[in-house]
Amino acid sequence: LTLKNPELFSKVYIEAPAIYSVNPFTATSAEINEYIKKSGGRSYLLKYVIIPMAKMKYKNAENYDKNDIMKMVTDGQHFSEATPKMKLVIGKDDMLGTVDEMKKVHRAAKAAGASSSLKVIQKFNGPIPFPWNIFLSKGVADHTVEEPFKMANFLFPGLRADTE
Repeated sequence: LTLKNPELFSKVYIEAPAIYSVNPFTATSAEINEYIKKSGGRSYLLKYVIIPMAKMKYKNAENYDKNDIMKMVTDGQHFSEATPKMKLVIGKDDMLGTVDEMKKVHRAAKAAGASSSLKVIQKFNGPIPFPWNIFLSKGVADHTVEEPFKMANFLFPGLRADTE
């Protein structure tokens, strides 16, 4: 939404998004396996959750191509100095395996003059977030979670810790 309608936001906080350099409609099994090997992401998550969800949402390769986030990030047309200030957060060993994608987003934004910061968390540091907590037991997941107060403070500077 930020890439397509940046005027809707003044700031954007993006934490461990499921953005991949794999097209769910055209990637071969070998390409998917190579991507998993390179990224360190969980194969079951990509093969049995992310790809099926993308296929359900986009229905066909043409719709996916129109909405491919990584294509938008690298096309040079979606970031500019007018892009909302962005904070990108990802875990070094995040189970989604999207560290490289977040680095690409950050580099593309900076190259276009957008205000972007990238924080790579070195270690899983929080409770398992919804919806992952439904099917992943504690100690199995390593999904990125930054402290909620830090997220809120970026979006709403001056927020006090005792504010409800």
